[in-house]
Amino acid sequence: MGVSERAVKNTAYLYVRMIISMFVGLYSVRLVLNALGEEDYGIFNLIGGVIAMFTFLNGAMIVSTQRYLSYYIGKKELNKLSSVFQSSLVINFLISIIMLVIMQVAFIFLFDGFLNIEVDRIGSAKIVYQTTVFSAFFIVNAITFDAAIIAHEDIHVDAIVGILEALLKLGVAISLLWITDYSLEIYSGLLLLTIIISRLIKVFFCYYKYPEYKFKKYDVSRSLVIEMLSFAGWNTFGAACGIFRQHGLAIILNLFYGTVINASFGISNQINGQVKGFSENMLKALRPQIISSEGEGNRVRMLDLSLKACKYSFLLLFFIILPIVLEMETILTLWLGTLSKSVVIFCKLTLLLSLVNTLTVGLQTAQQSIGNIKLYQSIIGGVILTTPIFGYLVLKSGGSPQSVLYVAILIEFLACCLRILYLNKFSGLSLVDYLYKVLLPIIFIVLIGSSINIYINGVIHLTGFIRVLLVSVISSISLIILVYFIGMDVREKSYIHSLISRIKI
Repeated sequence: MGVSERAVKNTAYLYVRMIISMFVGLYSVRLVLNALGEEDYGIFNLIGGVIAMFTFLNGAMIVSTQRYLSYYIGKKELNKLSSVFQSSLVINFLISIIMLVIMQVAFIFLFDGFLNIEVDRIGSAKIVYQTTVFSAFFIVNAITFDAAIIAHEDIHVDAIVGILEALLKLGVAISLLWITDYSLEIYSGLLLLTIIISRLIKVFFCYYKYPEYKFKKYDVSRSLVIEMLSFAGWNTFGAACGIFRQHGLAIILNLFYGTVINASFGISNQINGQVKGFSENMLKALRPQIISSEGEGNRVRMLDLSLKACKYSFLLLFFIILPIVLEMETILTLWLGTLSKSVVIFCKLTLLLSLVNTLTVGLQTAQQSIGNIKLYQSIIGGVILTTPIFGYLVLKSGGSPQSVLYVAILIEFLACCLRILYLNKFSGLSLVDYLYKVLLPIIFIVLIGSSINIYINGVIHLTGFIRVLLVSVISSISLIILVYFIGMDVREKSYIHSLISRIKI
């Protein structure tokens, strides 16, 4: 299977999983809320934040482990895979034990008057806390297996298990309809069981499919553990900088404008999180090939794939964002009922911030594939960390609430420029290639696509959901045409032609 075909298929698998999981998840929330009631559902979400605290750590560790596995797969050094795999297992086990100890110490203080929970529900909250902590324990210990499946590009397995987990959670939610006593405790316990089942499936698959990971001998390298920990640490630092930017902006907005503006900022981040996932699937599908190309010593192919990741991740995100931005007020009204003007502005600017970041998203993976990310993360992360500082200064001088997002967009654009220059200096990235293969096609598609759809949007006199649907269809058709004629090179068009010719009508 060729590179393009594999990437398209893997992206399709991820989109199917994402769409099914999203709709199943939304319906499950409704069932659980009705079954548990507002108080117990609030307790579950309060305690469930424990897992959310480790989300960025989980993602950073998966990328770090996958980087080493994909790299040695590309180098054809299969004997190294066992060492990377076992070293990763040791690292994640140690991290999970440390996490477990910290959470158990925190347990003593959290339920000694720190959390505002009704006295008669403290016992239930403690059970939910322990099941949630052990869920996080199993998730962290399964990171190595998640990374192995992605590194070997068995994305369909990751997608199938993800869909199965979503359906199991739906089954748990439906079962609450027949449970009247101890429903909160049973619900949290069944969710723990769901997480264990889905992770065990991945464990058994890895040991069955990849014989190189079977424990034939102890193969943990101390030097490799230190190297992987350093790589993961700097990767985590990069992820933490993004989190600090988001929460830092939330804090300074609260200091100057209060909780009403925080609500608008929170809604914009929720929408952005859902939308951005669509473009991230493209990068997830291409990341193993980018890293393995570097492992093969094929720097030219690695950089070419990285540029494709930049271009198509941006275009996929723009494909979703354009109709949303055009119909933001209608969409938010349908979703929330009433809304303030600040919500609309915040949502549009937050989506624009994500678009700017996506301009160089493939270059971030390129640098990870090369390794030596200490200087890279120090420079880029240091720049991003200045966002709340400059945001504070702007608000202190009388800036409007949305001005902090203008600051964030400008600093993210600076970070993008620094990524391009860094890879040009240290990795051989051609500035001309980036200009002609990524930037110019994107600029032309954005300008022409936006102009066409803004004009058409102005002459449509429908309202409500029908208007949103019609604008989305017109936007999709126009952007598909523009991407084909402007965004694709000759080889990419040729692949599309061969793909269409194989479809039997």
